[in-house]
Amino acid sequence: MKQWMIEHPQFLSVQLFIAGDSYAGIPIPLITKKIIDGYLIGSPVTDSSIDRNSKVEFAHGMALISDEIYENARRSCKENYVNVDPENAACSAALGDIQMFIA
Repeated sequence: MKQWMIEHPQFLSVQLFIAGDSYAGIPIPLITKKIIDGYLIGSPVTDSSIDRNSKVEFAHGMALISDEIYENARRSCKENYVNVDPENAACSAALGDIQMFIA
C-alpha cells in the first residue's frame, strides 16, 4: 500500500475507509492493523467547548442534519451550542431538533 501511495500521490489527501462484510470480518481487522502500524493516533480532544461545538458542524457536514436544521441552530444559537442560555428558547428547540437525528 505504501508503494501504491508513492506511485499515486494524488490520493494522499483522500480519506481511507476500510470495510468488509460476512467472512471479511476475519481478515479486515488484521489488514487494518497492518496499515496503521507505524502511525501515531492521538486523542483529538483539545478544548471541550470547541470539541462539543464542532459536533453540530460535523453532523451537518456528514448530512446527518439538514441545511435547514443546521442554519436554524446556527442562527438561533449564534454558533454556540454549549452552555446555552436557558432563556434562549429558539436555540434550545434547535438543539432538540438536532438531538433527534444524532442521539
